Amino acid sequence: MKRGSVLPGFFIKMGLGLFVLLNCVTLLAQDEADTLVSYNKNNKWGFITRNATNVTFRIAPVYEAAYPFYEGRAAVMKNGLWGFIDAAGREVIPFEFPEAKRYRFNKGLIAVKKGVLYGVIDKTGKTVLPFDFQDATVYGDAGVIVAKVRDTKDPSNFTGLAGMYNFQGTQLLPHEYNDIDPAARKNAVALTKNDLRSLANAKGEMLTAKWYKTLVYSDISHFIAANDGQYDLFDANGRLIFSYPSGYVSELKNNRASFKGPNGKYGYLDGRGQVAIQPQFDYISSFNEGLALIQHIGGGVDVIDSLGKIAGTVANGDLNYSFKQGIVWIRQRPPSFQYYAYDRSLNKVFPTGYSSVSSFDENGLAVVGQDKKKGLINKLGQVVLPLEYRNINAGLPGHYIVTTPGDSTGIVTAGGAILFKPQKLVIDVYDKDFYRIRPAGFYFMNDNGNYFCMYRKDGVYYYDQNP
Repeated sequence: MKRGSVLPGFFIKMGLGLFVLLNCVTLLAQDEADTLVSYNKNNKWGFITRNATNVTFRIAPVYEAAYPFYEGRAAVMKNGLWGFIDAAGREVIPFEFPEAKRYRFNKGLIAVKKGVLYGVIDKTGKTVLPFDFQDATVYGDAGVIVAKVRDTKDPSNFTGLAGMYNFQGTQLLPHEYNDIDPAARKNAVALTKNDLRSLANAKGEMLTAKWYKTLVYSDISHFIAANDGQYDLFDANGRLIFSYPSGYVSELKNNRASFKGPNGKYGYLDGRGQVAIQPQFDYISSFNEGLALIQHIGGGVDVIDSLGKIAGTVANGDLNYSFKQGIVWIRQRPPSFQYYAYDRSLNKVFPTGYSSVSSFDENGLAVVGQDKKKGLINKLGQVVLPLEYRNINAGLPGHYIVTTPGDSTGIVTAGGAILFKPQKLVIDVYDKDFYRIRPAGFYFMNDNGNYFCMYRKDGVYYYDQNP
């Protein structure tokens, strides 16, 4: 077969019948490395350039492992250590790191390990944070670095104490926290110390004076609940929206938070902490798409709007899901135990029921199951992918990762087309453009990068075939 051909599969038999992924290539899409493709030949990795018809070898296959280019740099391995090259194949950062976090730069920085300690470097290899830390992570979206040092006062604290730095290496928060999570919604930073939680911003400024036992994020703001039954809701700037004394208050969704009243029933608060719907229900769901479901003791489900008006009823149903894409699944009580799809007025959308379901996703599809086999249907109830798989999980946008009853794994599109034929492989999402594919039993982070392939979202990959 011609070198550089587009192929439907890529097995090479090795040893005693062991099949491994070799000779596969990574298509890249970053800055000047847009046309670069990594490939494997004789267990060594290099890079080629390609266009629609031609493949030209660019960087010789001399590396033990190679990750995709990001921000003009590719992480490659020599003699068991990682370094970085540019698109011309020049070594821009020496091979001296046993580990690099995510093996790619994040807004110009990457956390790397030298010896047994972590530090942070920029794209030139300049040290931004010295190699003094037990761990370090770059959060590009928040523009901060979280690093951990050894807890000298508590030898049993093996994870260390977290502190926070900006991208210039200036310390923003001291090393006194059990955890710092800059991935909180609306750019707030969640702090944990002595099993209590609070919020700061990306500048290291505290957003709340209080510390709480529970901290829950919502789709509008940050909901913080104290252990004494006083529930405080803050916005992203630390402004107190409301406090409410209750045995239970949920996160705020669609400007409604469910709460438990003194009568033991449930109702809803609005975004100001005022009672929007009086506590009168036995079991309730969160609002989603402007609607909530109400469960009655003994059976029966109502759908209500944001003012508490009943828009529909299912007399023999159980509350299990919320509305997604205008449809909700409601399970019938005995003897059926089947899930049926209902619209916003709780009219049945189509007659077929299923023993297991998922909410309809952004593709307008739901995973449904019957007799331990799963498939995909659309909102009209039409089968898009036959019910013949053991498992179906979300892949890259518009894709699904499917597993057959025989444990073969493949990729299908939202249209039901097979993008990657199920095989005895492990497939997971690597980033927004690539899947990582490897043989079962090989764990990439433990085998120094051997025997893996990066598979592009449009289903195209190249490799150099050996005899």
